[in-house]
Amino acid sequence: MPRQGATTPVCAAGQWFNDMGFLDFFRGGNAAKDKAAQHQRAVARKLAALPMPEFIPECLRRLNQADAGWAAHVRQPHRGARVLAVNKHLPDELADFYCMCDGFESPDERFPARLLPISSLRLGGAHKPSAVELVNSYWAHHGNPSGKPGQLRVLSARTHADAPIYELNPSALDLSWLMCRPQPSGFVVLLTADATSELHRGAVLEVHNGSATRHSGFKAWLGSCASRAGP
Repeated sequence: MPRQGATTPVCAAGQWFNDMGFLDFFRGGNAAKDKAAQHQRAVARKLAALPMPEFIPECLRRLNQADAGWAAHVRQPHRGARVLAVNKHLPDELADFYCMCDGFESPDERFPARLLPISSLRLGGAHKPSAVELVNSYWAHHGNPSGKPGQLRVLSARTHADAPIYELNPSALDLSWLMCRPQPSGFVVLLTADATSELHRGAVLEVHNGSATRHSGFKAWLGSCASRAGP
């Protein structure tokens, strides 16, 4: 036992750590990250509020500013886009998007918004491997981050401490529109029906590394992608 008033090695190390300013450094780093995240959310909201004729080119401009060097472009709209959108029961904002362009294309597979043409939209279960199989395969190799067998953890796109966390049976992914070319580590789906009371029709789930991030709709998701890519 150290004598009363003596400084233990751990406390002395902690005091040295603080005296050298490292705690302030880490606090400053966290504050900078929080500020950057707040800025990205603000940009995403402004983008999502734009009318579609302005929303599409502004998102693409920001996405193409990334240092990765990809050169994405919009495809010409499909002549039968409105009929296809009605037949597929697409939400209004996604239908409006496809009536103005047939998605984004890039030769770089890392491009985060390689939106499929409207004629190529398929439910997650129609792909091989299916959306559920991709999730289960990831869990089998890396574990389920939710810690609950068979349940997909869904985080809100909001990053503050009280942001809600949802749970979803991954079978809902096979009944949702798969928006981009799937990758083994993740994919993007749009819910075709209310999955739970919180996860409603039209919400977009960005599935990555065995978990998902929820966006309220198509414009909210694409705006978020664009806000992360460029100033």
